[in-house]
Amino acid sequence: MSFFKRVICIFAFIILLLSYTSCQAETVTSEKSSVTSADTSTKTVVFSIFNDNNPWVIALAKDLQSTATTRKYKFIITNAEGDSEKQLSDIEELLNQQPDILLLSAVDTETGGKCLEAAKEANVPVILVARNAQGLMGQDYISLIACDYEAVGYTQGMSLIRLFGDSKCNIVELAGNPGASNTNSIASGFRRAIEIYSNFTIVTTKNYNYSMREALDSMESVIQSSIDFQAVFCHSDVEALGAIQALKTAGMTPGCNPDKGEIIITSNCGFEDAIKAVMIGELYNTIDLNARMGDLVFNTIEKYWNGEVITPRILITFDEITIDNASEWIGKGY
Repeated sequence: MSFFKRVICIFAFIILLLSYTSCQAETVTSEKSSVTSADTSTKTVVFSIFNDNNPWVIALAKDLQSTATTRKYKFIITNAEGDSEKQLSDIEELLNQQPDILLLSAVDTETGGKCLEAAKEANVPVILVARNAQGLMGQDYISLIACDYEAVGYTQGMSLIRLFGDSKCNIVELAGNPGASNTNSIASGFRRAIEIYSNFTIVTTKNYNYSMREALDSMESVIQSSIDFQAVFCHSDVEALGAIQALKTAGMTPGCNPDKGEIIITSNCGFEDAIKAVMIGELYNTIDLNARMGDLVFNTIEKYWNGEVITPRILITFDEITIDNASEWIGKGY
């Protein structure tokens, strides 16, 4: 890559990251317990989660449950199992219990919007966790607590740009479930990164619904189709691990050196198995999305009950894990 192109690339990356965290957003790394005047033993917090089919989501649910138990809240969680209708039914049942607050991680943005409407009718305040929903920030819900997924996708795209430079990079995209806010944002951020480079092309996109089995099948299908590709852009470690398995089964080499014909895989989430794959050079990178947000979520709830002003969007920080720092992350994954 030319010096001028590198300067433009780095400058654009810095500007984008700064702009993402500027307007109506608070960036948070971690929080400890806050003091509330409310009697927590009388408070009920309910959580509707889109699925529990991967380690990151399981870690999120466990951290919220653990924090609720420590702070002596009654905590009820339901799993939508990736089904919009089930999530709407779950929400109805949860709202019938007259909870003090609803935590929502929606199957997709449309379903999330319907959940918000139901909560408003029941006069139950809502905090969105990890995923966005169709609604007005600060009006239909108190706050959205999540990573800036567009910045995550952008970071993945930039990592490929730095590695490939001016060389051809045909990309297979393994995406999450259609309509989910994180799926849309990760895809948008990645495309924003590569759009000005003519040597970077997404040659096919496969949706796998955050299922490793579906991701493995999708990758096998791509390989069998004889599509020419040099990289795989994964929306989470679920499909990255599936892609590694499919490539190795087909006699291809996932790795870090495209000049040797190795297939470069970029991913996110921060699974423990993904970090190990980064360490041995089979996965180029993964982005840790920080599932341990229990204290932050409950601090936000308590601030709301205490009448404090809540930022409509609270950004969770993320970290890129590469072969250079993977050893520091072993034991910290999900």
